[in-house]
Formats: sequence, C-alpha cells, structure tokens
Amino acid sequence: ELAEEAFSIYEEIGDKRGSMSALISMAYAHVTDPTATGMAGRMEHIRALHHSKKGEITESQRAIDDALMLYSIHTYARTNLQPGLALERGREAFEAARALGDRWLESLAAGGMAMTYLSIGDDSQCEAWLDRAASAAISVASTSMARRLEMWRGAHAAARDDLARMIGHLERAAELAGQRNLGARCEALSTLAFEAARIGVSTGDETTLKKAKDAAAETLRAIRPIGGQLPWEADAHAALALVAQAEGDEATAADEARLALDLDGETFLAQYLHVLWVAGRVLIVGDAPEAPALSAEILAGFGFIDMSIADPDLKARWFGLPVHRELAEIVGFEYSRAIEPDENVELGEAELGLLRDLASGTVTANPLGGPDSSDVEELLVKLGVASESEAIEYAIKAGVTWQ
Repeated sequence: ELAEEAFSIYEEIGDKRGSMSALISMAYAHVTDPTATGMAGRMEHIRALHHSKKGEITESQRAIDDALMLYSIHTYARTNLQPGLALERGREAFEAARALGDRWLESLAAGGMAMTYLSIGDDSQCEAWLDRAASAAISVASTSMARRLEMWRGAHAAARDDLARMIGHLERAAELAGQRNLGARCEALSTLAFEAARIGVSTGDETTLKKAKDAAAETLRAIRPIGGQLPWEADAHAALALVAQAEGDEATAADEARLALDLDGETFLAQYLHVLWVAGRVLIVGDAPEAPALSAEILAGFGFIDMSIADPDLKARWFGLPVHRELAEIVGFEYSRAIEPDENVELGEAELGLLRDLASGTVTANPLGGPDSSDVEELLVKLGVASESEAIEYAIKAGVTWQ
C-alpha cells in the first residue's frame, strides 16, 4: 500500500525516476501474487524493471547484478515447475558467470541446469551439465561446493536406479556436511533414505530396504537438535512408509505416510511430489479416510502443473516420468490431455508484446523508433489505465507480461 501511494505521488509530481523506484518496490511487494510463471515470473519483471534504470549503476555492477538475477530466476523457475524458463535462464546465468569469471556461480548454474534436465527425464543433458559443474568447481576450494556436487551426482545416479553409485555419492555428501551443517547432513541422509526405499520396493531387495530404514532413522535423530518441521523429516517418514508397506505392515505404513504429510499444515506439490506419491500408494490406494480429500488436493495440484508448464514437449516428458505418471494414474488425472498448450489469454499476441515492451522499459510511445502512439493508446484504453506507468502497474499486479 505504501509503495502504491508513493507511486501515485511520484506520478503526480512528474518524477519518472521516483515512479520507477516505486514500481520496483511494488514488484517486490507483490512477490507472492500469482503470475503465469509463478514466483519466477515476478523475478523476471523485477529484472526487467532494474534494466530500465539506465545510468544509475556502473556497467560492471549491472553485469554482476544481472548474472545473480538470472540465477535467481532459474532457481525460482526450477522449484516452481517452470522447466522451460529454468533452462533458458539457467543457461544465460551460466554464460554470464563464465564471462565474469565467477566459478562459484558458474558451478551453481550448471548444477541447477543438470537438475532441471533430470526433472524432465533427460539423462544425457543432465550428465553433460554435471561435467560442466565439476569443471567449474575445480577452481572453488569449498567443502560446501564439493557436497553439492555429491548431491547432484547422487540424484543423477538415483534417477538411473544405480544403487551403489547413489549410496556412495549421498553418503559422501553427508560426510562432507559433518556435524557442523546438520541441515545439509539431513538433506543427504533423507534423500538416501527415500531413494533407497523407492529402489528397494521396485527390486524387492531386503538389504536395500534396510539401508533405507537405517538412513531414515539417522535422519530423524539428526533433525532433533534443529527443531521445527523440516522437509527432510517428511522424506524420512515417506521412506519408512514405503519400507513398511513392502514388509506388509499396512498400519505402520499409513501412520508414517500421515506423518510425512504433516508439513506445516499444508502440502506443497512442487516440493513434495515424491511424498504425495508415497501417500497415494499407501493412503489413496489403501482407501484410507483421508483418501478423497488427498486425491482432490493432488488433482488440483496437477491442474496447476498443467497450466504452469507451457511447452507441450516438456509437459509430456514431465508427466511421463514414472513417479509422476503413477501418481496421476492413482488419482485419475488424464495427463495425456495436459499436453495440449493453453491458448486462453486475455490479450492478443501483439498487445502482449507491446505491454511486455512497455513494462520492461525497452520502448516508449514516441516518434523516434517507438511503437505507434495510437497502438499504445488503444492498449491503455483496453487495460483501463491512463498512462504507460499505470500500464506497468497493471502488469505487475496481473502478471500478464509473463504469459
């Protein structure tokens, strides 16, 4: 509200620099508002608004800021199920970091690219980007970076069902975290527990299931000193649910699945889809009392994913991954329908392009190379706003610039 009030004052007195500063503040203030590409879309617009503030920072600082913003957009896109945008911005962040000689950021961006490709089942590209991450990390003398590499490699091995390599990488990651970084240690152990349980269930190997149970128990012990409800606790309980179900103990499996779902009173599909997969196998298939409500929640989440992944090829590959496909079948979601692109937009392509250009500050309505003033005027009328600055305000609130 204060940012909007400041924007109105700056507009009234004709201070364009002040108006732009207020708009950037509004973009941050509205960061939790829904956009066509979720949180990543909001970061995209903040980056565009920063770019429009020419002359206020040095070119070198602008390059550094942009590289960091690109990586931020990549990270938000990856965690909010926007693989297309994550791949685009991740590649740009990687190239920007290389140009700056920032090997730490270069390795982070390459690792993020690897995990994004892994999320859509592209094993060869994941491996190629892991090699790039490792190459950059050679110049980074950091236990933290070494641990990240082990986590990425462990995730890659798990996707291949390569049990021995997966265990080796994740145990090494837990060892590198040690007792000083309990969060990182819990992350490695809980990932090991869940992936070992998943592979153990598919192979029926009792040794693998025991490995999962031991890693889950160690995760829960390590988490106690930290306190609070943490994602690794959910992973550990999900692993124990899978093991109990494999051992024929349905009651314990159901109890563990319920504990896994107790995530601050909410379930977040993007971050905990593997946990929901376990809950689906145990509670929904087992016709537990919470099955109808859980099914409805997962169906709604899949509907969100249907809208958020715009590229039909990426959408098909995402829904084609075994865990995603099985969960969709459990709740009755016809993921084959989700492959069709969504063309329901409020503005035409030309209007969206013009609004995007205006909002990013790349063009203004003027006779020297800008868009035709009549086109801008028609757009303002359609949006119900009185100025280009108010059109940017509209874009920030509605998110239409990212469609």
